[in-house]
Amino acid sequence: MRDYLKITKYKEAKNIVLKTTVLFNNEKITKNSNNLNITTKNEFTFSETLKVDNPKLWSVENPQLYTILSEIYIDNQLVDTYKTPFGIRTFKFDLDKGFLLNSK
Repeated sequence: MRDYLKITKYKEAKNIVLKTTVLFNNEKITKNSNNLNITTKNEFTFSETLKVDNPKLWSVENPQLYTILSEIYIDNQLVDTYKTPFGIRTFKFDLDKGFLLNSK
């Protein structure tokens, strides 16, 4: 887990915003923003769900990769960014067909 913020360095409450953008080939697919006011004694976790319509599925033959761009702002100032590559796929265990990746 990445330690984004050292909250104890702040002596007063802060407004924190996490902006999350899903990219595919540098094109914005979807985005979300979460706001949280914290004090120096708060522990916090951001939790979010983002929907990707008609995703390009990752496979061994065609490894389609997306990127999540996470940006953290404190009092409207960008303080950290992080990129996370990921693939979207389906899998299923079928009694007759065995293991299926993306229905194959």
